[in-house]
Amino acid sequence: MKILTVILVLVEKMKKDENPDMVNLSKCPFWVRIYDLPISRITKAMAECIANTMGKYMEWDESEANRLGRSIRGCVKLDVTKSLHASLNMKFAKKDPIRVQFKYER
Repeated sequence: MKILTVILVLVEKMKKDENPDMVNLSKCPFWVRIYDLPISRITKAMAECIANTMGKYMEWDESEANRLGRSIRGCVKLDVTKSLHASLNMKFAKKDPIRVQFKYER
């Protein structure tokens, strides 16, 4: 088993009168590339749907909109106290489930 150790430093802008102990540093935006979707499902709506299962959807990479590729890229605010998922099983209508893969960018 391969274990990867990564140190993530989170910084949050504070207001003048804010107590540093009360600042929530558990969420961080990540760009996530989603692979192995059927071509008909590579849409902004699908990116938003998948992102909301992972965390909070923030935006879609518009430069990917007209590119026929095998992935879609979106920004998701993730809870860094939870582990990152490498994949997700999805079922569309009456078809067999498929597994979509994730690659994270910072």
